[in-house]
Amino acid sequence: TTFKEYANEVYLACTTRFALDYLSKHSQARNVRSWDPEVLNRKLHQFGIGLLIVDWPSDEPRIQEVLVPKSGTISEAKRREVIAQIKSRVPFA
Repeated sequence: TTFKEYANEVYLACTTRFALDYLSKHSQARNVRSWDPEVLNRKLHQFGIGLLIVDWPSDEPRIQEVLVPKSGTISEAKRREVIAQIKSRVPFA
């Protein structure tokens, strides 16, 4: 199953540091010959996932949409499945 089956849009939200660490680790991977600043964007785009960069330069977080996700529609069957799961859960005490 994928998150896209249960959502209209899916994002990965991460800090600048996380994104840079990902790019750095990728550049050190076997069979990778050079730094590729677009590898994360390409991977997310391939699955229709958006990218939000979230940082806290001051008291308020700054959120930047770097990659727009592919929008979709939840099927009626998946919508019913989610509603049934929610109704079957015992509320928190």
